[in-house]
Amino acid sequence: MTRVPLPDPLPGMRWLFDRLAARDETRTALIGVNRAWSAGELRAAVETCAAELFRCLAVTRPGAPLALASPRSRADAVVALLSIWRLGLVPVLGDEHGARTPDGARVEPPVLRPADSAALGPRAVAGNDTGLEVLGQPWALTGTVTGTPLPCARPAYVIATSGSTGPPAPVLNHADGLRNTVTALVERYRLSVDSRALLFAPFGYDAVLADLLPALLAGGAVVCCDDGSWQRASALAARMRSTGVTHAVLPPSVWRVVLSVWKVAGIRLETLVSAGEPLDTALAAELAGLARAVVNAYGPSEAAVCVTTFEAGPETTAGAARTADPVPIPVGRPLPGIMVEVVDEAGVRVGPGATGRIIVRGAGVAHGYLAPVGGQTRGERFQPRGPAFGPCPPQTLHTGDIGTLTDGGDLVVVGREDDETKLHGRRIRLTAIEAALRTLPDVRDAAVTVHDDRLHCVWVPLPADSTADAPDRADALPPPTPSVWHRVPAVPITTSDKIDRAAVLRQVTASAKTGMDSGGAPTRTSPPVPHAGGGAVDTIVGRLWRRHTSGTGEPDEDFFAVGGDSLRAMELLDDIETETGHWVDLADFLDAPTMGQLTGLLRSTEPSSTPPGPAGRETP
Repeated sequence: MTRVPLPDPLPGMRWLFDRLAARDETRTALIGVNRAWSAGELRAAVETCAAELFRCLAVTRPGAPLALASPRSRADAVVALLSIWRLGLVPVLGDEHGARTPDGARVEPPVLRPADSAALGPRAVAGNDTGLEVLGQPWALTGTVTGTPLPCARPAYVIATSGSTGPPAPVLNHADGLRNTVTALVERYRLSVDSRALLFAPFGYDAVLADLLPALLAGGAVVCCDDGSWQRASALAARMRSTGVTHAVLPPSVWRVVLSVWKVAGIRLETLVSAGEPLDTALAAELAGLARAVVNAYGPSEAAVCVTTFEAGPETTAGAARTADPVPIPVGRPLPGIMVEVVDEAGVRVGPGATGRIIVRGAGVAHGYLAPVGGQTRGERFQPRGPAFGPCPPQTLHTGDIGTLTDGGDLVVVGREDDETKLHGRRIRLTAIEAALRTLPDVRDAAVTVHDDRLHCVWVPLPADSTADAPDRADALPPPTPSVWHRVPAVPITTSDKIDRAAVLRQVTASAKTGMDSGGAPTRTSPPVPHAGGGAVDTIVGRLWRRHTSGTGEPDEDFFAVGGDSLRAMELLDDIETETGHWVDLADFLDAPTMGQLTGLLRSTEPSSTPPGPAGRETP
């Protein structure tokens, strides 16, 4: 049989294949549950998969997008991703695949996924899909390559931002920025030919590239958890011990879940990386017991994976006992080729200690947005200024984050300037909460922000001379509602008459430290949501179960068999606590993940208090 020659790899990703070709062919590169692949075997598997994919596509156009949809931490998905680049195509990561180019042309890429509908929940494989094998596993391809080129000279991948404020905005990242980031992370993460990096991030997030590519570039190996062990802290610890994992990148919400289990299991890493959420000194101090080096990384989706890192040494975490006001760990200094600045509202750079907007320039900044189908881009985030990098135009990214610089020049992220932020690890819209608060009869104005993973509200009472600690009937509003209240004479605004998010955060931070609002009265911390009991709990849990999974809520349904994962589990338990006043430990739920077991756990708990760390003064 004549072998059909394959197209050249994606031009901007040749560096990756050149590095794979230069590796010692006999050294392990990819570790699955049932076997491991050497560097030579991995290259051969990529060539085989690319040939299969080429056969299924029938025609390819260099630089055309192809979407990858896969459950996390699978060895065959690693090969599939590399095969997309090998064919000269651009992988689209995430569930939202449709987009439009700036000139309005529709981009609807084909989708490559495992032929396992259970593994992907509601995203079932259609009957007209083309079948292929990846590492001996059945996969399927849906659709054909679009003729619409992506508007970038050297594209690398497309990733969708959060959809909490509208349709997700697909971001087009260029290859030179990705190469710059990956090369820098090899050094920042202390990777070598002896390293074994855990593949934990889902394939719908660009964090998976930080798990995968630096380790391969360094000559090390990537460890997959295709047995599902990533779902449970104890199983993951056993998997890491058996494979000799030396490096792991996880968000703080996950580190808090696995920390105690991994300590008991004796896990000891070379480098532990926290990314995706703020890391405070208290957690960093605990994590220091798991690794030689603790690194805090920062990067918006509109940049290539990561733009800054900070290594938290003993001097950073010294004396970091748990307090009511944990200190955030800096996210550090930019990678080579990247510039990060803190500027005021006029765009003027501010000095150390001053709070302002975080902007990023240089190699890591994405090419820009593709318009989501049915939505609008947020083009104001990108400005055509700054240094050019390779053939891509100069770009300045306004991240939407608020930060400050230390005297030593390290960046500290302190919040968001827009209405999109995270509470208990999930996205919320601040403007929607504020609009609901303004409907209360005794609230003239209000603004909310998140501080220490609590929702704070600065509010102006009506009448102005009211001495109420908090608005009446606030607990009747839909969740989430503020847990700490700060009465103020006026909500701070900018010169453009918008809420000054940085000023609100400064007010809240100051009040949290003193326990007093701007008028000298105690801040008010709300009690937990009243306890719902008996059948009410079952009804609430059933409704929330159906919201977070593709299941129907039968007692024997396993959360992970109906589309759930560990991050969705956190969201489910957070919603349950909000509506019932019961808090279930995530580790307990992961060990008993059926609907019936969850309701049993809830019946065995007392009405909870929110995890510790009050920022205001408790009210009887």
